[in-house]
Amino acid sequence: MSDNLCKWKSKYLPEYKCHEPPLAGDEKGGCILHSEEEDKDIAEFTRKVNERMAAPEKIDLVGCYFPREFRSYFIGHKFDKPVNFRQAKFSQEANFIGATFSQANFMEARFSQKANFGGATFSQGAGFGWAEFSEANFWRATFSKEAYFRGARFSQRANFNFAKFSKVANFREATFSEAADFSWATFSKIAGFRGTAFGKGVKFDRAEFMDNAFFLPTEIEIIEVLVEKKIREVKLGDPTSFRHTRFLGEVRFQEVDLRHCSFLHSNIDKVDFRYCSFGNKDEKLLGFIPHRRQNVLRDEIDADKVVGAGLAPALPGVAARATPTGKGVREEKYEPVRRLYLELKKNFEEKRDWNTAGDFHYGEMECRRKMKEGWLWRNILSLGAVYFWLSGYGERPLSAAVSLGLLIGICAILYMYFEGFVGKFDGDYIRAILKSGCDSIKITTLQRIGHVDEYTSLPAKVVFMFESIVGPILIALFALALRRKVKR
Repeated sequence: MSDNLCKWKSKYLPEYKCHEPPLAGDEKGGCILHSEEEDKDIAEFTRKVNERMAAPEKIDLVGCYFPREFRSYFIGHKFDKPVNFRQAKFSQEANFIGATFSQANFMEARFSQKANFGGATFSQGAGFGWAEFSEANFWRATFSKEAYFRGARFSQRANFNFAKFSKVANFREATFSEAADFSWATFSKIAGFRGTAFGKGVKFDRAEFMDNAFFLPTEIEIIEVLVEKKIREVKLGDPTSFRHTRFLGEVRFQEVDLRHCSFLHSNIDKVDFRYCSFGNKDEKLLGFIPHRRQNVLRDEIDADKVVGAGLAPALPGVAARATPTGKGVREEKYEPVRRLYLELKKNFEEKRDWNTAGDFHYGEMECRRKMKEGWLWRNILSLGAVYFWLSGYGERPLSAAVSLGLLIGICAILYMYFEGFVGKFDGDYIRAILKSGCDSIKITTLQRIGHVDEYTSLPAKVVFMFESIVGPILIALFALALRRKVKR
């Protein structure tokens, strides 16, 4: 009797049996529903689908193969009973625009072309676990219950613009090979992105996370001969955008590389960043000492490129045109980044992670300095510029130490020259250098207060007064920067 039944078997449902007769000529013995022949009788296929759709309690379309002529059948359809598309295959575009589902099961389904669920409503659970998508469109889709996308794979663009997730949104271990867009999406409950990989970047612009959200690594099991456990990290490709995103619940990023992420205009002061890495930037302390700056935001690097280039994007065949990079433009680009650094600094200070907080303090001060108009004022004359050069905003003790050493050395040379110490010591350069060096150190450390009259030349007296003022300031800056490092 079983010879007269469909031979299709489910990989994940060993007890499942299809009671349809096999299709004549199908090499695998599949019925009209499960046969993967593209030229099968579409009228008969439609009739069988209609029979299953008319079932009283639930719709069984497990493993069905939908040929290209069937791509518009489900547009706007109302599924008023649970429907099971588990392991179904859609050879062409699967079009569910405006469809309404009660319970929907698309687990392990395969969409060879575009899967279009634009404006669809899922009033009960929506299961897309381990489904395989090419291009996927869930624009304005509404998920009233759990949206389960664990292990799903998206090989082309995935669009979740304006999607509403009223309950748990589970994207654990999902893989987005191309760009993914969750802009304006609303996550009312937990949003889980454990071990999720975004290969070409993701946008969460103006999205709302009203409850907990987790971007964490996860442990997966690889079953071969033995069971091996492997850590799968969250991967956020370039570019990734959380611009204008509202984080209202507990949000955690753990062991995530955030160098490609933009958080402009988002409230990240309470976001829990654990063992995350931000970007870095090669700089030179005092203009000549190589240094790699840590925890640099992508947004600052982007602002540097825009302001530094001073060019508007060019059309093909048209030369790029210069754009103003004055104070107004600089404030527009750097002020939002400065606020981000400020929020991150407070965030990490609350965790008592002083090293990282210090890096973000440095970034905040850099943005303040870069907002100033005029190259000379921005880089040399302003207090921010002086603070930057002398001690790296109190975060670089090496800069302060080098500045202090340069002050002592230069002033010592000037004393030796203006006072003629070489002549006074009968040409003994060693004694002259020691004398001027000791004097310079004592003046810097305020041990020679009131001894300016010991110098006979006016230039030497001017240098004395200058060093008496600047020296203690540099010592204080060095002590401040060193204290911060020791405190950490």
